[in-house]
Amino acid sequence: MNEDYQVFSARAVDTVYGALDNIEVAKTATMYAGTMFVTCNAYSADKIKTALTDTMGCGVIVSRVGPEYSFDFVGA
Repeated sequence: MNEDYQVFSARAVDTVYGALDNIEVAKTATMYAGTMFVTCNAYSADKIKTALTDTMGCGVIVSRVGPEYSFDFVGA
């Protein structure tokens, strides 16, 4: 990764805002220890994954964790 963690995290969260029409869902996006968590449904999680893959330049692994989806960045 050529950018620091804070810049990478901000870019990832900003991507979520761009991918979703529902700002209330986008507001739930948080980064913790290199993983992003968003409280959303499966449809939104798929839109987020597509946007992150296109924007971040790395792979993204999506998992369901309780009421949230987690997004792990691979090769970042």
